[in-house]
Amino acid sequence: MLLSVLSPAKWWSDAVDVSLNRAPDKRSQWESMLEDVPVGQRPGADYLVRYLPDSDLHYFQPKDLAENIRLAYEVKATVPWGKHLPDGIFFDAVLPHANVTEARDPWRKEFMDRYLPAVRGLKSPGEAALYLNKTLFKDYKVSYNTRRLRTDQSPRQTIEQGMATCTGLSIMLVDACRAVGVPARLAGIASWPGRGGNHTWVEIWDKEWHFVGAAEPDDKGLNHAWFVGDAATAI
Repeated sequence: MLLSVLSPAKWWSDAVDVSLNRAPDKRSQWESMLEDVPVGQRPGADYLVRYLPDSDLHYFQPKDLAENIRLAYEVKATVPWGKHLPDGIFFDAVLPHANVTEARDPWRKEFMDRYLPAVRGLKSPGEAALYLNKTLFKDYKVSYNTRRLRTDQSPRQTIEQGMATCTGLSIMLVDACRAVGVPARLAGIASWPGRGGNHTWVEIWDKEWHFVGAAEPDDKGLNHAWFVGDAATAI
């Protein structure tokens, strides 16, 4: 009697295979993770693995990415606006586990557990973002300070120090927003026209993209910040 061992059918795109070729030593671990992804979460998993930075392919743990994906889909099904999010917005601005070069600390579950109960009762991602910008930094006792250790701090590093500059604050707000299903991303300027210096802020998607200064809540709501005039003159 002949016995055959059947491996799970490959469901992911050829683009994911091309991506995994960049980390041959870890390919089997990533493929094992992908095989276990629930059917409903597969489009997001395909997207993330396709575009993972080289460093994440080599050093990030596949199980941690799988958990990140699970929580993102869970919150999408929970918040009132989740079912209305276009796939492209969800994939690019809710699902990702990181923004730029910050440490890949797990943050999604902590922010989700802490803020989802309050955010679930709000009607739009814009309202949720404004709520978080008013409460997040007070709750964690974090403020702007140039004595921070690095610019691209992860939320954990920022919380441990109690301080960050604009990039660290923006990363923290983006991550808190994503944790409760609010599409968010970093934006900024490399150099102010005529005087140098840079700045980072946050963009929030609520039917279209809006902006907000992290840890700088404005009673007028979204699209109001001190840097509007200078940013408008940038090339």
